[in-house]
Parts: sequence; structure tokens; C-alpha cells
Amino acid sequence: MSLSKKVLIVPLDWGLGHATRCMPLIQFFIDAGCDVSIGGNKKTNALLKQEFPACTFLYFQGYDMEYSQSASGFLLKMMAQTPKMLGRIIKEKRQLKAYMHQHKFDIILSDNRFGLRAKGASNIFMTHQLNVLLPQSRLLQRLTNWMNHLFIKRFDYVVVPDYANQLMSGELTSTVSFKEKKPLNYLGNLSRLKRLDGIIPSKKILVILSGPEPQRSMLEEKIVAQAQDLDEQFVILQAKPEVQAQTIKNNIAFISHLDSTKLAQQLLQADIIISRTGYSTVMDLIKLGLDAILIPTPGQTEQEYLGDYYAKQHLFQIEEQATFDLKKALEVYRANHLAPRPIVDNELYKLVLAKIMKEI
Repeated sequence: MSLSKKVLIVPLDWGLGHATRCMPLIQFFIDAGCDVSIGGNKKTNALLKQEFPACTFLYFQGYDMEYSQSASGFLLKMMAQTPKMLGRIIKEKRQLKAYMHQHKFDIILSDNRFGLRAKGASNIFMTHQLNVLLPQSRLLQRLTNWMNHLFIKRFDYVVVPDYANQLMSGELTSTVSFKEKKPLNYLGNLSRLKRLDGIIPSKKILVILSGPEPQRSMLEEKIVAQAQDLDEQFVILQAKPEVQAQTIKNNIAFISHLDSTKLAQQLLQADIIISRTGYSTVMDLIKLGLDAILIPTPGQTEQEYLGDYYAKQHLFQIEEQATFDLKKALEVYRANHLAPRPIVDNELYKLVLAKIMKEI
């Protein structure tokens, strides 16, 4: 299929997961003969430029949300920043209008950025949170979802990185209160990783850090403090694509960032994997058929829900950050060792996007 379309793809800047799950979509449009531009802030653009150096990169200011150091303060902190987020949505819409005048995009794919739609283009919105869960307040949850749906319904197409049975997202993609004129388009697993042959297993424990500060650094500090007292070898991936560095301190190797191939190698070699309950990380693990110890970001209701959801399915071992005991978690893992549910990698997203392209 050859499209010869001008495409803009822009991921949200809350962690790197939104950027990594856009990689298969970027590659799809490149393979289809499209002229692909990628938008984002400094950090997401740095990550994607390593994978797609030939693409045009445009700057969009991030939402730059600040996160609480405590789980109890997370919701209040986010609520207080609602005016800031709305201001960034207005600003990104203005930025896009200027870019549209210059580049005249045919297709705009926004990963959870509400302001990125424009007249004269086909606008696609990607999300795995049609249903925002706020168990602290049902009233606030209803209000948040009303606003969430109000923005989403303005796009021409809505695509979901999951299967129609909501295997990976559960209630996060519930459509009970989401009434859309067009049906949702389920993309399947959007991991950018590929299975590799000939990987030799190691005894190293791989820790993948991700998500927003300060919680990312707080988890790193906790794991490092406990790891140096254990007779184990650790590799810590720090999720810093803007830095290229590798250091070793005693029994811990620190790696700032890895490209997709090297990350897949590290995952497949690892004896045990420890990570956040980030949605894109989970897609990577399931794509490679790997088990892991997952630690939800405190107060982040999406990750806390996913932790409970995966635990009930016996899909992964879930631990709480506040009470995390590294030695005990490793002992429990080795005693039980769960196995993720196998998923057929049918690259569903290619079929779905090809179908949408025919309609545009």
C-alpha cells in the first residue's frame, strides 16, 4: 500500500511509554510511503530521533505536569494543575495551526494530546483511558470522564492499544459512559519490541525505571539502597534518552537508555525483571512472553488499578512501593514465578490503520 500522505504523530509527554508505543505506528506510515513528521518535547523527540533519524521533528511544549511525592497528595496535586493543563491544550492547538500552515498535514495522530486536531486533516486520537478511574471520588470521576469524552469525541477516529476483550486495559477502556458515533478501533498490542533468537540467559536482575518524577527517582533510590546489600547482579535502566551513559557501582550497572533491539536483548537475558506497571511496559512484556515484578506508581490511579487487575488475573507479581522489600520480592518471585497469558502477535494495528486509510 502506498499512501503518499503527510502524517504528523505526537505522543503525550507523561513518561516515555506514549512515545515508545507510537513507534510501530510511525514505522507503519513510513513503510506505506508517507512523509512522517514527529512532534513532542525535548525528551520524547530525543527518544524517537534515535529510532527514526530521517523523520522531521517538530517541537510541542509538554504538559509538564508535576507529581506529588506522596500517594495521598497525588489527586489533589493533579486537580490543582487542571488550569495549567487546559492552558497547554490551547497552546498546542495554536502551535499545530502554525505547523499546519507550513506543512499541510493530511493525517494527525495524537496520543492523548487533546489539542492536536486541525481542520483540513483526518484526526486520530489514541488512548487506553476512555474511562479514568478515581476511586477517591465518584463525583470527580464522572466529571473527569465527561471532560475526557468531550475532548475525544471531537476527533475523527479513536484507536485503542488493546484487544476488543480489553485484555490489557480492563475497565480503563470501558465504553459504558462513552457514546461515540463511530466504533472504536482496537489496535492490539503496540509494543515496538521484537522477539530475538539465540539469546543467552543471564543471572542478572533487570530494573526498568519509567514514569514521572519524583516517583521515578524515589523508586530508583529505594532499589539501589537495597540491591547493594544483596549477593545479586543488577542492571538498572534509567529511562533517560537524552543522556548516553553507562556506569558500574559495585553489583549494579546503570544504563541511561537503550534502543529497541538492545532493550529486547536485556529483557530476554534477564533472570528477573522489575518495573513499573506502565501500560507500554506491560505491552512489551506480554509481546515477549515475559514475567515480571511490577510496582505501581503510588497515587497514580491508572497504575494502581492495573496492578490490582493483573494480580487478580495472576498475570504478574505486584508489589507496593511504600513497603517494597527487594530481597523478599525476589524470594516470592522465585518460589511462584508466574507466566503471562500468551498472546498471538498478529500485528492487528496494521490491518486497522490500513482500513482507516481507505476511508480517508
